[in-house]
Amino acid sequence: MLDPSLDKIVEAIFGPLDPAPEFRYYVEIDGLVEGSFIECSGLRMQREVLEVKEGGVNDYTHKLPGRTTYGQITLSKGIMFSTKLWQWYEEGMKDGHVKKRPVTITQFSSYFNLAARWYHIEDAFPESWSVSSLRTDSSTFAVETLVLTFKTLKVEKWSMMDFASKFVPI
Repeated sequence: MLDPSLDKIVEAIFGPLDPAPEFRYYVEIDGLVEGSFIECSGLRMQREVLEVKEGGVNDYTHKLPGRTTYGQITLSKGIMFSTKLWQWYEEGMKDGHVKKRPVTITQFSSYFNLAARWYHIEDAFPESWSVSSLRTDSSTFAVETLVLTFKTLKVEKWSMMDFASKFVPI
């Protein structure tokens, strides 16, 4: 097994690695790759901080880590012929039963089309759906927006093992 600290060898071969560009990503919803989103925002986690005031201690407050909360993910794409995002939102309008789906956002590096990081989102479901204004005096594309709420977010980073498995027989 290769040592994950071998990332430094990659930098020695290719030079200092650039950060992953924000425009090179794919969104996969329940196994279906959707590469046509023009924007994906809201990948966010925040830890609640609990403040505990101790009697007799007046010069500081204890700060303890609390629960983690997550933002909502907003996916925007140009209006196409597919209505799959609308259908997903529409599923629970009458009975409240919306299918929760796994979502993976893969961010690519600027080297060899290798994935730099994966964001695995569990139990995502549509919170809202909207379409941009439709105007006769505009030449911009109409945009469909879906806001997702989800249970958890896991981040998987690129490792030397991924690189080696693509280029070196193991």
